[in-house]
Amino acid sequence: MAMAAPLVVLGVMIWQRRWTSDDGFINLRVIENLLAGAGPVFNAGERIEAYTSTLWVGIVAVLGGLGVRLEIAAMVAGWALSVVGLGFAQWGALVLAGRAREGFGGIWRAAPLPLGALMYAVLPPAWDFGTSGLETGLAIGWLGFSFYRVARVVDHPRERPARVPYGTMALLGLGPLVRPELALFSLGMMLPVIGATLRARGWPSVKASTLLVVKMGAAMGAIPVAYQIFRMGYFAAIVPNTAIAKSAFGSRWEQGFRYAENFFGTYELVLPLAVALGFWLRLVIQTARKGDVLRLLALVIPTFVGLFHCVYVMKVGGGFMHGRLFLPALFGLLLPVAAVPLRGADLRGPGRNSGAGVWVGAVGMALVVGWAAYCGTSLRVAVENVHGIGDERGWYARLASHENPVLLEEYEAMYFIKESKQALSFAERRCPSGQWHEEGAPRGCSPFLYVRNKHGELWPRLPVYTLREDVAARGFKMAQMRISIGMTSLWLGRDVYMVDRVGLANPISARLKLRKRGRPGHEKMLSNSWYVARFAAPTPGEDASVAAARRALSCGELAELEEAVRGELSVERFFSNMAAAARLHRLKIDPDSWRAAQDFCGEPALFEALAGGRGGDPARWQCPQGYHLSGYAVRRSEDGASIAAIRPRCEGSSKGLAGRVEGPELGGAGGAWKRVSCEPGERLVGVHAGEDRWLRSVGVVCEAGGTRRQAPRVGEGGEPVEARCPAGQRAVGMVARTGALVDAVGVVCRAPQDDADGVASSSR
Repeated sequence: MAMAAPLVVLGVMIWQRRWTSDDGFINLRVIENLLAGAGPVFNAGERIEAYTSTLWVGIVAVLGGLGVRLEIAAMVAGWALSVVGLGFAQWGALVLAGRAREGFGGIWRAAPLPLGALMYAVLPPAWDFGTSGLETGLAIGWLGFSFYRVARVVDHPRERPARVPYGTMALLGLGPLVRPELALFSLGMMLPVIGATLRARGWPSVKASTLLVVKMGAAMGAIPVAYQIFRMGYFAAIVPNTAIAKSAFGSRWEQGFRYAENFFGTYELVLPLAVALGFWLRLVIQTARKGDVLRLLALVIPTFVGLFHCVYVMKVGGGFMHGRLFLPALFGLLLPVAAVPLRGADLRGPGRNSGAGVWVGAVGMALVVGWAAYCGTSLRVAVENVHGIGDERGWYARLASHENPVLLEEYEAMYFIKESKQALSFAERRCPSGQWHEEGAPRGCSPFLYVRNKHGELWPRLPVYTLREDVAARGFKMAQMRISIGMTSLWLGRDVYMVDRVGLANPISARLKLRKRGRPGHEKMLSNSWYVARFAAPTPGEDASVAAARRALSCGELAELEEAVRGELSVERFFSNMAAAARLHRLKIDPDSWRAAQDFCGEPALFEALAGGRGGDPARWQCPQGYHLSGYAVRRSEDGASIAAIRPRCEGSSKGLAGRVEGPELGGAGGAWKRVSCEPGERLVGVHAGEDRWLRSVGVVCEAGGTRRQAPRVGEGGEPVEARCPAGQRAVGMVARTGALVDAVGVVCRAPQDDADGVASSSR
């Protein structure tokens, strides 16, 4: 039978392209923690909803609890739900077309054609995300079965008594637990169900109708409302953390149109969608002529909701995985024409279409079959990313050197796993297995935080910090920050705290303010300043940006967020989280830790002044807490004509902070270092220089007794330029623009009476 063809195509192709994505492994890490008794969290002790689909996590967790390996459970469940959903979609479409009551004989005589089902079944993204460890298969299964149940309720014979479809309403209520945006389909498809129920009861009085609708609404909302209460009290959130991280409530239309072109354009969907529209209009017109409003609603609502869903995907800018976010929207749009009768759609009996109508339908279907053959065999997404959108499965399969990388060990050739092995090897050398948390362990054998400079350079440079005592007490031996956290976190194990730099599993990076748009889902990047401040024990003389982040984390709503997700869960905490959830949802954090300290702790803003050219890369460094800028070490170029490098020097602002602290070296190679500084008793309040595209010479501006002077420069030449602190302030840090040479240099200033409070710093 023709209706079986799309099921076979989809099932076979999904199986041939089976795999598990890195984001899929994130779900599996959550499930591992859930099955281990730590709750539905990514890292034990931090309550973050790092998954988008509650129902998907629950299904795979149940299979895992029965002993099925998690990767296999996710693969088989996604594959089966995709195929089953497509089958129910076709059956539901035939029910609405008026063919179900005639039995198989009537269906056979109507010559059903799997129009929409075939269109979906030949799309390569439908094959890729039928598995992947993500919830796309569940979304297709839920949409198909829900549509079928709605069709059955609407098609129920009026002369027969019907039960109140509480089960169908409960099924529809699961939409937002499959994916939050599927609530659109839940709300739309409930309307014909409610209407059909009232009609079956002879349109009762207003009071009786209201009571019945309330009961049906309660059946629909019971599970999602209960979970929403749990979400607010447990996670202190009103949406999954993934939605916050990906700015799912913003607008990025330009990128959204690119995402649409990358999907609809790649597979040349205009022709098959036009044919599908023609069949849909025929069904709508014929149904409208019969005056069956509820059946008409059931035909119209999925298509319009699917269109609205497509627009929503474009509004938020789509995603970075080619086609994935459009799959549920397109499938929902095609539900009414998943299968269409070629011979007629007369709702009161056998089809009576004219021969011309049959021929037009046959030609339309032939065009779709031709397109399907072309699409399924020839149309493919580009190998390389376009506008940050890529062939996710192809990329992972190539790097894994495996055609079907499903299991974790099948990714062993990928650099994610190689880096994880290096991290474990480093941990083993630092502290051999079995010695964590034991008394008498060798020196340095303690839980630690591993820092990589590419996530933001700190000064002094330390590759390892001691892990915070409260984090180590939960059994963690090491913490690492990565962008791709799925397979890495599973390989390293549950006793390694995996910090998500881009925010899917991190409450801080998820709420960072967007500075610029980039690859969807990878635009918010947590710096080492925040990473070290949250997870490392304080160290004397640490980079002042870390100290600023620590202060910010202890103030205002940011401190409230930390306590909400990391504090001990109690009944009081649960209700407190519920009250704070909406407010914390709106929380935005400046990526620069010193600005965050100003926002949350009320610290005074710092003054910056820069002198020199416009070239080079910007950098900023400030003295550690309680120190002030005392001078620079300067290195001239080999030919002596320019300033090649510069390095700030700081001194303690009080007697308890003796000694000097040197900052990072900025610039390129050159000759010997020379110092520029003020005399004892003077304050450094600025810099002066000679500039000619880059700096030819540099010196400092000093102040004593209210009088300012320019100390002699290192180097000579160039147009004079100067950057000074306002009256009453002193320099506590340096700003610069550098490359192979120093293009510009300046100062960061504040009032000296604030020195005891500390200063934020950072390199950019």
